[in-house]
Amino acid sequence: MVKFTPRVRPPNIEEQMKKLRVVLAKADPGTLRMFVERLDLSWIYHDAALEGVVLSQNELMSALDPNVIPMPDSGMQMVYEEIRNHKKAIDIVRELATKRRIQMTLELLKKLYVTLYPSEGDAESVKYRKDTPLHRIVERLGAVTSRPPRPQAAVHGG
Repeated sequence: MVKFTPRVRPPNIEEQMKKLRVVLAKADPGTLRMFVERLDLSWIYHDAALEGVVLSQNELMSALDPNVIPMPDSGMQMVYEEIRNHKKAIDIVRELATKRRIQMTLELLKKLYVTLYPSEGDAESVKYRKDTPLHRIVERLGAVTSRPPRPQAAVHGG
């Protein structure tokens, strides 16, 4: 005879966060600082990886060190700037998370966008794509393409 065991419901995010807050509340300041630093490194690393950019731990740590200034003509200058911008956006999100209620507004999204991509202008001048990317048209027609669209083309309209 086969015995069935009842399914155990996995904990939801609120339960997990409650446990994490208890652990963090007991942590000493040094451990807490190290945890937040590693969380930020992991956040930036994985977000960059989703965009197809692989960063080393050295690159991340150097970029986030305010005492490290890349050579002006090195290829790392742009990488460091992107990592630092990402950290600024994380800090904004972390600050918002301390508020009781967050209004997800177009202005907030624009603020985050120009924090990540300051070369795009200020929050007032951010333009949104008005055309439909080719891969969306192809999907609607049911055609299959041999390769997925470039992520940058969908984000920046190029």
